[in-house]
Amino acid sequence: PATCAASGSAALKKRKSDIIFSSFEFSEARKLEIKLKARKNPRSKNLLRGRELEMESHVLLGRVCRRILTVGSIGSGIVCRAVFRLLRGLQTLSFGIHIGHQLVAGDGFLLQKVKRHLVEKLNSEPGAKDDGIDCPDCLNRGFYYRYAEEHGPVMVHCHCMARREAMRRIAKSGLAPAMRRMTFDTYETPNEWQQRILSAAKEYAANPDGWFFIGGQVGAGKTHICTAILQELSMNYPVRYMLWRDESARIKAALNEPEGVSLMWDLKNAPVLYIDDLFKGAERPTQGDLNLAFELINYRYNDESLYTIISTEKLLDDLIRIDEAIGSRIAERSKGHRIQLKPDSSRNWRTK
Repeated sequence: PATCAASGSAALKKRKSDIIFSSFEFSEARKLEIKLKARKNPRSKNLLRGRELEMESHVLLGRVCRRILTVGSIGSGIVCRAVFRLLRGLQTLSFGIHIGHQLVAGDGFLLQKVKRHLVEKLNSEPGAKDDGIDCPDCLNRGFYYRYAEEHGPVMVHCHCMARREAMRRIAKSGLAPAMRRMTFDTYETPNEWQQRILSAAKEYAANPDGWFFIGGQVGAGKTHICTAILQELSMNYPVRYMLWRDESARIKAALNEPEGVSLMWDLKNAPVLYIDDLFKGAERPTQGDLNLAFELINYRYNDESLYTIISTEKLLDDLIRIDEAIGSRIAERSKGHRIQLKPDSSRNWRTK
């Protein structure tokens, strides 16, 4: 009997760990098999009663889950596991079965209470996302559950998923290593003009308002300081990085294709967009570049909730000469957060 009980317990634990709807339905053949074994060994009557209760609770659990489950909002396995723990946590298995019967019978008050308890249980389970973003709202699951009067538990994507997706895109763009290297702490300020840049960048990152613009001298740390701003803002906003030469070429190559339209939509609507090296390498950008830049700049210019960071080798006067509509919009939005570095080879740290 002891061996039988041990093996029965092991099998029962395995069934608990593999809960799906199909495991709730025990066939009559299985019930008969257990009864026959009990007749051969009268001392197993207690085991028989325990197993019958277990079987009844499993079948009942399936019915309870079907009553609670909102199709399409939560996976059946998640609901079943949570409800199973709930019923098993009651005083005795018999009491759990009693409560289960009340739920199946349609006790509205009790059913709502169980649904609310189920939401609390589901929201207390920690997630497994380890991308560096720690979210106390979803415990790094990427979603949470809320209780809806008409539907019961409903799964909702957490707000942190926008940030996680933004960080995934940054990693895919190849900027992630640069973000670890280019921070405010690693920005060296031996000269007064560098101290001024760092102070302005920190002020903008702490309280973003309008756009941030830095243009001029090659190798003066423009990308470094903008990347540091982007990293600080990524703690509170979804961010997007755009290396002008690469992204503009991709968009123009698929201008009227779904890929190009989707990419442009992402850039237009990113809460924080960093445009790195605007009009890089061209004394006079092509008309295609100008059309693309105006469409993007103008869209973000018209929505004051969107923050834009721009670095370029050109000064504002250069941009206005290239295209007054583009340059003037950047000038207006970047008032108070604008740094211009006139050509001075002594400021190029790459040559030192």
